[in-house]
Amino acid sequence: MKSFLLLITFLVPLAANALISSPGSNAKKADGTVFHRDKVFIRVECDETTCSRGEVFQMDSASADGIVVNYPTTDGDPVACVAEETVSDGAFMKCQVYGFHDAISFSLRDAGPATAGQEMFANSENGDVRALGDDATDVEDYHRPLGVFLEASAATASVKGFIQLL
Repeated sequence: MKSFLLLITFLVPLAANALISSPGSNAKKADGTVFHRDKVFIRVECDETTCSRGEVFQMDSASADGIVVNYPTTDGDPVACVAEETVSDGAFMKCQVYGFHDAISFSLRDAGPATAGQEMFANSENGDVRALGDDATDVEDYHRPLGVFLEASAATASVKGFIQLL
């Protein structure tokens, strides 16, 4: 019995350490470079001619099956995910709902530039995201943000962001 208790005494801290430093958690090497980031994905079916990496999608309300996605049709529509890969119409794709994404499609459109730390919202144009600039009207039409910008952009481009759709 004494050896059993001794064994338990040594195993419990090891198990706790394994939970705290899980290989699936955000992690950096000794030199500071990131080698793993937490991300959560869902598999969905593309209902556009092409669904490209970095574009945002909403659930298709016509099919109402929780699998088919298409572009938001109104600025600020609730977003389901951000594409992680490029696929054609009818194909299944990996779509991100949480974590760092390095190529989110950003459009200036009529909203103005993005700044790091600013919330990002769905744009009704081709699966882009937008910032709420000074000239953005009808702020109440913008539902919840899909995440935050991690870098500034004064031009239509791919931007780094953190997605929070869970």
